[in-house]
Amino acid sequence: MERRGVTARDTVALRALQALTATQRGRDLAPRLDLLRGTGVRHVVHRMRHGLHRGEIAPGVKHAVYRRIWSDAAAALGADILEELPGGILEIGHGPARTRVFEQTVALDDAVTLRLAIDKRTVHQLLLRARVPVPVHRDFTRDDPARGLEFLAREPGPCVVKAATGTGGGDGTTCGVRTAEDLTRAAMRAGRRSDTLLIERQARGSVYRLLFLDDRLLDVVCQSSPTVDGDGTSTVEELIRAENRRRARAGGADGIYPLRVDLDCLLTLSHAGLALGSVPAAGARCTVKIATNEARVEDCRTARDELCDAIVEDAHTAVRTLGVRLAGVDLVTADPSRPLRETGGVINEVNGTPALHRHYQVSDRQNLMPVAEPVLAYLLGIEPDEPAAPARFSSSRVRA
Repeated sequence: MERRGVTARDTVALRALQALTATQRGRDLAPRLDLLRGTGVRHVVHRMRHGLHRGEIAPGVKHAVYRRIWSDAAAALGADILEELPGGILEIGHGPARTRVFEQTVALDDAVTLRLAIDKRTVHQLLLRARVPVPVHRDFTRDDPARGLEFLAREPGPCVVKAATGTGGGDGTTCGVRTAEDLTRAAMRAGRRSDTLLIERQARGSVYRLLFLDDRLLDVVCQSSPTVDGDGTSTVEELIRAENRRRARAGGADGIYPLRVDLDCLLTLSHAGLALGSVPAAGARCTVKIATNEARVEDCRTARDELCDAIVEDAHTAVRTLGVRLAGVDLVTADPSRPLRETGGVINEVNGTPALHRHYQVSDRQNLMPVAEPVLAYLLGIEPDEPAAPARFSSSRVRA
């Protein structure tokens, strides 16, 4: 279905929102008003009432999930949680050895390396120099989108707009950008986080997340775009709310973050000829976003045997180039059996504080790799009797 054209009213509204971004308060307010314009008052009230604007599905859920992950890892290694310091830092010991962890952050990489990993523009430059495939991209500034608009005009397909630095976990990222209006709205959203933005050609395929520890590949998971399953009577918005209720009831076991309605969601639905009020047919699987960070457990699986050697080597090269010791490499490919260069696949990011919980929240939990165990063993200098093997990790084990 064709998207509707931009009306004179839309143009006036966008110009008014852009005018707000001259101040920091306006930059914070503009994307929220744009979301209100796109969803209506009722949705925004629901979002605020249920705390979905905060990030986590419920206060403290992320810390509780990670505390359980590290507790289980310590128990498996014969180590102990010695103390929980103010702010949620855990001190873990085994004999005379000690280490500290905070959620997915561990005491391995230095501050400069971690700072480099969140500078997406510089990472792209370094990886290109190392002949690693990255998205075709261009930087532009929040206040002058001309370079972004030029890039968009010459691209045959959808693009991604994101902050160039200072963010992770898909924060402020919008996929499916096709028009100047889309870019203006996406730039307002990403511009809350950074003055410099990136526009990238959107790669086709699934997202694979590879976890490395000092050049050793620990695990691979595959994430598809977030979906909901139609029941023939509920609207898309109601299905999203039901998924968030499920995540809240599971205490983080089925997702730390809510499935949020944002610009990425609105553009994804619009391109498919849908809206929040659409009613998918019973049994129909409806993609509600492109960015995978809020994917359902059903949209994620272990994928250790899917990637060809050439893709794994590209990921290794990316990690070695940046010097990150505990690294999560995000790549996109439409065919994991072929090299990235043959399929248009790319390495999107190298994360210095990788989301370890994503390796536990998969649909095939009987095959999951308890990645915190080898990481903790390494931190404490423990030589395991054998490498960590796939193990069951039931929902109850990751609840608070």
